Amino acid sequence: MISSSDHTRLAKESDKLKILSEKARIGIKDMDGLIRSKILRNQPVVIRVIVARTGTIEEDIRKAIGFLQPLYNIDYLKTALDSPALIIAALTELDKKGADIICISRGGGDLEIFNDNDVCRKIVGLNAITGSAIGHASDENLFDLVADKKFATPTAFGNYLKLIHQKTITEIENNKNELNKNSAGKYQEQIKDLKESVVDLQSEIFAANRALFENSSTLKKYERRLKSTSRNNRILTATAIILTLLLAILHFI
Repeated sequence: MISSSDHTRLAKESDKLKILSEKARIGIKDMDGLIRSKILRNQPVVIRVIVARTGTIEEDIRKAIGFLQPLYNIDYLKTALDSPALIIAALTELDKKGADIICISRGGGDLEIFNDNDVCRKIVGLNAITGSAIGHASDENLFDLVADKKFATPTAFGNYLKLIHQKTITEIENNKNELNKNSAGKYQEQIKDLKESVVDLQSEIFAANRALFENSSTLKKYERRLKSTSRNNRILTATAIILTLLLAILHFI
């Protein structure tokens, strides 16, 4: 016979499987893609980090991001990370305010709270992309499984924000340089083709001028012949007239 405690445990495990199944249905949201697209459009990435009321997590993340901190619209909401109700309330508030990314960050300790089914169910249903930066590298819990991106530590989350921004900017610059290079090469090819076209056109013009000169010379020859023929015709006509007159004189004699 199943005891009451076993029944409760089995119910929680069943509920956990339902949460994981729902996350599998929704799928993993692309945090990298969101940040890159915002940077490309020169739009701020709205990041909200839920941290404990005490501790240095906020400072750890700031130090990891370094000089790129002003490039993110990042803020921290402090709450009691040992209360499922307060965590759910914080998640609800930040999601309603339109955060792009909501990350819960905590530096180790008792992390059993992040196996809470109600907390993890809420995380699965958020519109925002979610990040888990709790515990240490060896820790794993249900929250890590349903978050869109897991970071081993709060510092790792800060390093991620710094590196993805630097990498995206580098890719943008490389793409610009490649585009300029390709454009320069394309223009050089166009200039080369244009020069070749000019040379061909010059050759055609030279050939046309030469043909025109030859035709002009031929026409002048025909003109000279025509003038010579005309002069000869006039001489023949005059001679014929003289002969006719002579014949007429002889006839009268």
